[in-house]
Amino acid sequence: MRHIEELIEILCGFIVDVQSSIRLIEDMEEHETHGENAVFRQGAYRVCLNSIFLNLAKFIEFHDKYNRELHSLFPELTDRRKYWVSEFKKRDVIGFRNKFVAHIRCKASKKPLTYDEMDSYVSKICGGRDALAFFEWLYPENNDHGFMQHVEYTKEKLRELL
Repeated sequence: MRHIEELIEILCGFIVDVQSSIRLIEDMEEHETHGENAVFRQGAYRVCLNSIFLNLAKFIEFHDKYNRELHSLFPELTDRRKYWVSEFKKRDVIGFRNKFVAHIRCKASKKPLTYDEMDSYVSKICGGRDALAFFEWLYPENNDHGFMQHVEYTKEKLRELL
């Protein structure tokens, strides 16, 4: 029982961190909060994207650790979970975490990391320069096929076991 509660807690962490980051950016864009301050806007995006990417990398680890168990409990969710893990691996969110999150220098080149390098990596993960489209892909408002909907549904299925 406690183990199920731990899995739920992990999923709740993803939900809170990713949803909060997405909502902060969407709210800032919708209300043009600090829109006149480009430095604030850039910083807000950087903080939120770092949080999202870090949590997507953690989801890959969650999958690697608990895939067999989750598959045995809810085999109908396995393909969708594997889809998201595959997408995040393809976009190299773990590479972003390892290279940019909490680092100032490139380990390979020993040179300082630049914002241009980070922006290039962010574009690779987001599938372009439109972070809002990436957010809509992760957490679409009008369907049940987004990443966040999958995480929420998995959490609810686990709660049913308590």
